[in-house]
Amino acid sequence: MASRQLTKGIHALDYTTLPAGIYLVQVQSENGNAAQRLVITK
Repeated sequence: MASRQLTKGIHALDYTTLPAGIYLVQVQSENGNAAQRLVITK
């Protein structure tokens, strides 16, 4: 699974370039952690 480190701030995901599939977006910060599953169908 690919992962990428991001700097603090707001980031947008351009899902139009991704193939259909199930993706897991995880956010880890000093304030806590969150995870969201995205299902992309085309």
